[in-house]
Amino acid sequence: MRGAETVNDEFEVGFNQTFESRWYRAEQVGRVVMLFVVACAALGLLGRGPFSHETKAAPGGAISVDYEPVARHGTSTMVTVHVRNPRAPIRLLVDQHMIEPMGYQRATPVPDHTSVADDGTWLTFDQEPGQHDVLVRFDVMPTALGFVPMHVSDGTGTVDWSMFVVP
Repeated sequence: MRGAETVNDEFEVGFNQTFESRWYRAEQVGRVVMLFVVACAALGLLGRGPFSHETKAAPGGAISVDYEPVARHGTSTMVTVHVRNPRAPIRLLVDQHMIEPMGYQRATPVPDHTSVADDGTWLTFDQEPGQHDVLVRFDVMPTALGFVPMHVSDGTGTVDWSMFVVP
């Protein structure tokens, strides 16, 4: 570019309006993307936060499930089943999706008996007399990506939910 200003008597510096407009637009888009990521993180959508847990209950409220709607592939997460006013012994039918793509690791308390059914696995827990609320925690480590539909049943009520697994 002849006729542009020189810097240190060496380089001619010009002004390119098209480049400057595109650069300004790229900066604005970058700021919006960063603001979006920070807002998602603050809301708990990228980890622990106010929206990082959900609870679903069976009709009648006999059982409910507390879970993380977004889980990470290969990272341990917990699914908690609340059984209200259980009858002894407690029997839970765990969907096959929790066993395979969700990578079922263990249950707390440890089931006293397990049996395989066509639609999942029955876990039987003995309970202490007089318990009005029993918690069963399942540790899972997802091995699949995307939405994984699951359900758990105690024979009287069923809870259906899904978890989204990200890489």
